[in-house]
Amino acid sequence: MIVGCAVGNLVSVTPVLNGTFGIFLGPVTYALGWSRTQFSAVLLVMAIVGVGGYPIAGRLADRYGVRPVALIGNVVFALCVAGLAVSSKDRALTYALYALAGLAGTLSSCLLLMKPISLWFPRHQGLLFAVTGAFGINIGIALMPFLAKSLLADHGWRETYVALGALTFLVGFPAMALLRDPALGKAFVLEAGPALPGLTLREARQHPAFWLLMGSVSLGAGSLSAMLTHMVPLLTDRGVSLNAATSVFATTALCNASWQIVIGAMLDRTGSPRFAGAFLIAAIIGLMLIGFAVGSTWLFVGAVLIGIGSGTEYGLLPCVIPRYFGVRSFSEIYGTIFGVSVLVSGFTPVLMGLAYDMRGNYDLALVLIGGALLCSALLLIVMPSYRPLRLAGRSTDAPGDTRLAAMTAH
Repeated sequence: MIVGCAVGNLVSVTPVLNGTFGIFLGPVTYALGWSRTQFSAVLLVMAIVGVGGYPIAGRLADRYGVRPVALIGNVVFALCVAGLAVSSKDRALTYALYALAGLAGTLSSCLLLMKPISLWFPRHQGLLFAVTGAFGINIGIALMPFLAKSLLADHGWRETYVALGALTFLVGFPAMALLRDPALGKAFVLEAGPALPGLTLREARQHPAFWLLMGSVSLGAGSLSAMLTHMVPLLTDRGVSLNAATSVFATTALCNASWQIVIGAMLDRTGSPRFAGAFLIAAIIGLMLIGFAVGSTWLFVGAVLIGIGSGTEYGLLPCVIPRYFGVRSFSEIYGTIFGVSVLVSGFTPVLMGLAYDMRGNYDLALVLIGGALLCSALLLIVMPSYRPLRLAGRSTDAPGDTRLAAMTAH
């Protein structure tokens, strides 16, 4: 099951579409006669549909189980990715194709694939979330640009989208078929059975931790998303070769993956996520190095620091949600916060592209991203400690709660 979650994440929407965006940016805008702002808007379109799609996908997984939802989602998402090959100068058509792909991607996304881990493994969740999520998504983010670049050179961008769609199905469907969702078994579906411990989404929204977490992740992940999607064109504009720029981008993704394991282990051993704010400060330093430093060594140092910051942001949600709110509505709470984060992540690349189109460089955008990361760090620093949140006499119970362990053992 761990393998299924990790491999399923490798071909989820983030690696397949967001991770390859910088590779497609030049060829697609040239072929369609679009500006960078206009093409960057496809990420905003995907984000807008994700705001509604992620909570709905989470609710479906909470009700029917992750496995059937993820399998259906994988098939539909693969078809939608291949369908991007018919993108044209008609922006309404192209935006509609990306909207369908973004909506389909919510049904087999990382937020669904994290729930089986939270249910089957009540201990060491931070480490396991990192192994499945980080090495799935970020290995995919590291590999997909190289694959897309190779296919683009030999076949063109339309054929590359078709190939990515085929890969999504051929790799993802067998992996997701390995999932074992306890939500489909015994006590988890019988109305007379015991309820999963934790708060509903409505109850979770009444606690400051929910809003602080949403604000921090949205600002941090959103700003870093803009940097990651424009990193390759930013570097090539500065005279860095495409191969070197892609390598710097891959370094960020690999550091993101590795650091999520570190941050997951830290979260397993600490009483709050406040310490993680320091790692976002490190990302600000990396941002400035990527944007302004001279010399390949400093570029790779910057890539490592940005990887640490992005690994911190992307590793937080699945680890801290069970600790604050329990697992009763894990997917729906995760989907709600993640959906808002995705919406912000859709706006920021467009704004970064607009800044480039207006000024001919990314300098202003880099300063604004640094400010957003600083705000994200401050929100993390004021997060409360983990403790059972009580509402109407019901406790979230800790992730290692004996009742949850007994239920998942069956």
